[in-house]
Amino acid sequence: IVVEKINNNLDLATAELLEGEREAIHPINYLKNHLPENYDYYIYDTSAGTHSEVVTVLKDMDLILAVTEPTPFGAHDLKIILELAKQLGKKTYVIINRYDIGDNEDIENLCKDYNVEIISKIKFDKIMNIFWCYKPRTSIIRNKFNKRARL
Repeated sequence: IVVEKINNNLDLATAELLEGEREAIHPINYLKNHLPENYDYYIYDTSAGTHSEVVTVLKDMDLILAVTEPTPFGAHDLKIILELAKQLGKKTYVIINRYDIGDNEDIENLCKDYNVEIISKIKFDKIMNIFWCYKPRTSIIRNKFNKRARL
């Protein structure tokens, strides 16, 4: 585990897959079992989809924030997440990322069907995505997160 002090109120703990590991469940479980207990909140960010690591993380959460995109794959995965959240009895909110790239109707209808609030819509910004991806071997989220932390 690597823990970085982002500011006085926020630490970022990360774990990475070992070479040859196929599933991210091992680092997630390690983080869940070895993080210090002196935090008020823990936020777990999983990779996209509805595979076993997502299910493992969701079952222990108090609140689920599902980030989706207005695509057929986004709607498919969101429906599975919303059904799982319903079965687990978890309060859930939705954010539509890149809301301006497609038709949001399927996502909005799913949220209505599951009585889930859409709390934000994030516009796609091609220039910023290119900028954040430019640094080799660094993910978009990591670059954006570190940039925001320095503001």
